[in-house]
Amino acid sequence: MHFRRGLAAIVVATATLGAAIALTAACSLTTSTDGLSGGALLHLDATTDSAPSDGSIADRASVPDGADAEGGDAAPHTFPPEAQTWSGNAHGYAVYVVPNGLTWIEARDRAVQGGGHLATLGSAEENGFVLTMLNDRSDAFNSVAVGPWLGGFQDNPAPADEPAGKWRWVDDTPWSFTFWTTGQPDNSGNIESYLDVYVPSGVVGWNDDALGGNGGAPVISYVVEYE
Repeated sequence: MHFRRGLAAIVVATATLGAAIALTAACSLTTSTDGLSGGALLHLDATTDSAPSDGSIADRASVPDGADAEGGDAAPHTFPPEAQTWSGNAHGYAVYVVPNGLTWIEARDRAVQGGGHLATLGSAEENGFVLTMLNDRSDAFNSVAVGPWLGGFQDNPAPADEPAGKWRWVDDTPWSFTFWTTGQPDNSGNIESYLDVYVPSGVVGWNDDALGGNGGAPVISYVVEYE
């Protein structure tokens, strides 16, 4: 990812993202399996809030599955109050902000410790729901328009796999839908193997990033999915 825009571009993005996020949620998003799908226009505006080295979930705090030991009626899922529930899978999603920044691994650890995992966006509909949550959440984006960490990472890619190969989700959701923003993934500096949200010039989408961010400013937020 190359950052050629300063705060002026972010101001423009912040001023235009609201209507476009609504459009993202209302419209069908482009699905791609080649890592080259496009993004939709958005308007920006977040909640403040730390797993093993291969990126997958080795141990996640248990979340009640809603059934009693004798197979009785399912009870409602219990999520943190800040989480929003998507009807497509009845999972909860919440955005957390760490003003001083955090690495992707630190975000993954915090998500697991809180009883969830970094969000895994396996469909256009789920992706649209989470991106819509970022409307009016500008404090989840840093000074170079990079937003929250998501649960995608590259699993030991070889040079021939770059930039779009060997991506996977932390919970092993199939990597079939993608929503890369314009020009991404690009493996800038040959060090970008972690997934976050990026809004260059108001065009929202996914971005490959370095472990601690690669644009001169740390990534300051992450999205947790609760099951």
